[in-house]
Amino acid sequence: TVVTPNGQIPGIVLSVVPAVPEVFTYGPIFTYGPIAGNAIAVNQDWTPNSASNPAAPGSIVTVWASGGGLSGNPEVDGAITGTKFYPLVLILGVGSGVPGAVPVGPSPIIPQPQVQYSGDAPDLVKGAIQVNFSIPQYAPAATVGAAELYLQVGTAVSDPFTVYVQ
Repeated sequence: TVVTPNGQIPGIVLSVVPAVPEVFTYGPIFTYGPIAGNAIAVNQDWTPNSASNPAAPGSIVTVWASGGGLSGNPEVDGAITGTKFYPLVLILGVGSGVPGAVPVGPSPIIPQPQVQYSGDAPDLVKGAIQVNFSIPQYAPAATVGAAELYLQVGTAVSDPFTVYVQ
């Protein structure tokens, strides 16, 4: 119920969904249509992932996001989560490509990455999540470059994001 100085406002209905994941990105998101922004990501050696510093097959890449849903973290919203790892309650997956789209360019499609950890990001505000995933082994000559990926939590899918692979 919402009460104003003029009285009560009836009938407000708010929808709640379990998750709406989105990876933190930089760079252009739109040109002639939606494109994948570059993920704020680090490679396994904690150097920034970029076109000049791509991730190797078999290595782990870390990205940060929001909207992953609940975690096991008992702290209040807005708290800094410290160094303990709190996994997400819902299963998070990383997909390759753009869901429902047919690839039409040189962007590599890699096999589905395997999630190693998805949960509260240590030392960040509760609600910011960290996702560590491994880049699968594949035939590098056919797939070098900017790989488009997405997060999926339940039926909720993030916008595509770019991670560079070698």
